[in-house]
Amino acid sequence: MKKWQIKTKKDWCIAFLFAFLIICVLAEYKFSWTNDFLQKFFPDKMNYTCQPKGYAVFLLIVAGMTIFTGIVLVLKKKSVKLLAGLIGVSILLCIGTVSVFQYHCRLIVRMPEKSEPQSADLHDWNTDFSPELSKEETKKLSELMYALKPLPKEAQEKLNQKEWNGGIHIWLTYPEKYGQSYWMIAEVEDGAIRMSKNGGMPYVFYEDNGVLDYLEQFYESVDGI
Repeated sequence: MKKWQIKTKKDWCIAFLFAFLIICVLAEYKFSWTNDFLQKFFPDKMNYTCQPKGYAVFLLIVAGMTIFTGIVLVLKKKSVKLLAGLIGVSILLCIGTVSVFQYHCRLIVRMPEKSEPQSADLHDWNTDFSPELSKEETKKLSELMYALKPLPKEAQEKLNQKEWNGGIHIWLTYPEKYGQSYWMIAEVEDGAIRMSKNGGMPYVFYEDNGVLDYLEQFYESVDGI
């Protein structure tokens, strides 16, 4: 029985193609931790539900192919300069990918500047009440939510030490653009407005700019009907 060996350039092309396909499949199924890593680069008001797809998988493919190619270079006793060049190119690719990812996210969170929300969903977890908003009410709430500014770092740390259980859930939906829909999601509880990038803690808390008064007046008008 003949032992299979990689000798010719054609053999190497087939080997690299085979390795690339395997790495692509693995990256497609194991990209969740890379998604978590990319969430560290989210701009303000971005969250995991509208995270652009593909970037996490591409980073894993770059890392996988770099490791595979590096092993091949070492086994074939290629120069250290060639190995260093491979690592350098891979690092530049990763930095470029993260930069494009950040830019893409910034475009997504700026959708409220150019598009009116398609809908606004409110749900009070304490009363299990979900009132409907008119188009004008939805637009006003969107403007207030988009204009929110984060609280100072000290206030963020203090509020993140408290236990939060719900309050009023706000979900604003915007039309798809730049290959991705955008959902602005927030919770209002005990006079605090918060959002989450990853679906949990730490939260980002915001300085009230009229959102609390607007919601109070809206709920009072609904209760009066």
